[in-house]
Amino acid sequence: MSTCAYPEKRNSPLHRRTETGFTLLEVLVALSLLAIVALAVIRACGEGLVQVGDSGWTDTAVRVGRARMYEIVLSGGNGNLQGTFAPQYPEMRWRAHVHDLRDLPGRRLEFIITEGEEKARHEISLEQILYP
Repeated sequence: MSTCAYPEKRNSPLHRRTETGFTLLEVLVALSLLAIVALAVIRACGEGLVQVGDSGWTDTAVRVGRARMYEIVLSGGNGNLQGTFAPQYPEMRWRAHVHDLRDLPGRRLEFIITEGEEKARHEISLEQILYP
C-alpha cells in the first residue's frame, strides 16, 4: 500500500530523491578560504612576536646603556669612546662621543648601541646634556 495519495507524483522529477552533501568543488573552495585566513592570522602573530622581541632588546639596551653613560660621566670621559657590554652582553657594542656645546656651557654625550650585522642589525641612540 502506498502512503502517497498520488503515487504517480512520487517518481516525478520534482519529488525525486537527491543526494545531500558537498561537491568536491565546494570543499576545495572552503579549504582555500580557510588556508588564506589561517595564513593571515599566522603572519599577524609572527609580526607581533618580532615586535615583542625587539621591545625586549630595546629595554635591555637602554638599561645597560644608561649605566655605561653614567660611568662615562663620572670618569669625565671626553672625545670618542667605544666598547662592548661584556661579559653580560658581549654581542652588544657601544660607541660614545662627548663634545662641548657650541652656544652653552656644558657637554653633550651621544651614545649609540648596536647589535648584529646588516639586515639583522639593531641600533638605538641615547643622548645626554651635561651641564657644569
